[in-house]
Amino acid sequence: MGRRLHGGDGAVNETPWKSIAFAPPEGASQLRRFFSGDIRENEIPFFYHGVGRHTPENYALVKKILEGECGADKNEYDGITFASGMSAIWMFLLSVCAPGKAVIYSGKIYGCTFVACYELLPDLGIPTYRVDNPGDEKAWREAAEKAISDGHDVGCLFGETPSNPLTDCFLIRMLASIAREFNAVSAIDNTIMTHALQRPFLWGIDAVVISASKGLNGSSTDLGGILLAKKEIFEEMSSRKFFHTMRPVMSPSTAGCLLQHLPYLEVAMKRHSENARILSLYLMTEENFVEKVYYPSALYPCGGEILRDQMNGCGGPLLSFEINGGLEKAEAFVDALQHSATMVHICDHRYTLVNCSGATTHADMDEETQRAVGIKSNLIRVSPSAEDEKTFREYLIRDFRQAFEKVF
Repeated sequence: MGRRLHGGDGAVNETPWKSIAFAPPEGASQLRRFFSGDIRENEIPFFYHGVGRHTPENYALVKKILEGECGADKNEYDGITFASGMSAIWMFLLSVCAPGKAVIYSGKIYGCTFVACYELLPDLGIPTYRVDNPGDEKAWREAAEKAISDGHDVGCLFGETPSNPLTDCFLIRMLASIAREFNAVSAIDNTIMTHALQRPFLWGIDAVVISASKGLNGSSTDLGGILLAKKEIFEEMSSRKFFHTMRPVMSPSTAGCLLQHLPYLEVAMKRHSENARILSLYLMTEENFVEKVYYPSALYPCGGEILRDQMNGCGGPLLSFEINGGLEKAEAFVDALQHSATMVHICDHRYTLVNCSGATTHADMDEETQRAVGIKSNLIRVSPSAEDEKTFREYLIRDFRQAFEKVF
C-alpha cells in the first residue's frame, strides 16, 4: 500500500523520498480537474512539474519575485519558471504571437534574442519588425503601423532596457503606452537590472522576462528563467499549450538555490552597479586607449526620468567600451587582465567578467547586422564584481590600467 503524500488539508506529509509529481488530497477527480485547467480558489496546482506547473520550490520562487516586482499588486500577476532565460522568452513570444501575430522588437537586445526575432520567428510564420532606435517613440509606432499595413495584427512590443551590451535605455512607460494603442502586449527583458534596481510592472508593462542565472543567482552556478505577466495574459498564453508540450522547465533544486540568494539580491545589485559606475568613470579618462564608453550614467542625464526614476538612480551592473583598434586589440586586452574572468555572463558577485561581445554573445549575427545595431569588433563588455569599493579600486582599476599599458 503506497504512502499518502498529502493530508486532507493539502499539507505535505513527511516521506522518505521526493517526487516531482503531486498526489492531490482529493484523488483522481481533483487531478483530472487540474489537467483540464479547473483550479479552484486556494488550490495550488503542484501536480506534475514536467508540464510547466510548479513544485512548491518553484511556486515559492515565483511568489517571492512577484513581491519584489509588484509589491502590493502582486495578486494581479502570475508567473512560471523555465530552464533558461531564452526558453522563457521563446515560450512567451510563441504563446503571445502564434499564429501569425507580429512581434515589434528593439534591435538593441541580447544576441540570442535578436537572432530569434530576426531569423527564427519569421521562419515559423511569426512576422517581426525591428526598431533600431528603441528610444524613438515614433519608430515604434511606425513599425507597428507597418505590420498592420502588411496585414498582421500586432501581438507584442518587446524590448530590453538597459540593453546588452550597449546599455541603450528607453522609457518603459512609453513602450507600455504604445502597446495599449495597438491592443498588443508589452514586454521587457529585465535581466540586467532585476527588480532590485528596476520594476517594469510599476511603469505599466504587461510581462517581464528574466534570465535567473544572472543577478538572481549571483554566482553563475544555476541556469534558469522566469516569466511574469498579468494574470489574464498569462491565462491566454497557457491556453496555447506550449508550456505543456515543450516543457522547458526549471528544476526544483535550482528554484531552491535561487530562493536562498534572493535576500542578498538588492545589496549585491547595488554594489555591482556602483562598481560599474566607478569603472565607467575611470575608462572615460583613458582617452589614449578608449574610443567610447557605454554606460547609462554616461549616456543619459542623471536628473532625467530614465536614470533618476525608472532605474532608481542606478546605472546597472553592465558597461561596455570600444578600445582603440579592432578585434585583435580587444582580445589582447581581455587576455592581459589578471583579475578578471573571461566569461559570457554577468553579475557574478565574486568576479569581474569580461568578453568581446561581437565574437561571443552576438556571434550569431552577421557582420552587417552587427554594424546596423552598433556592435563593433573592438567592443568589450564588462560586468564588474560586487566587491567592496576599496578592493575594487585597488585591484580592478589597477588591473585595467596595466592591461592598457601592456597592449599599447
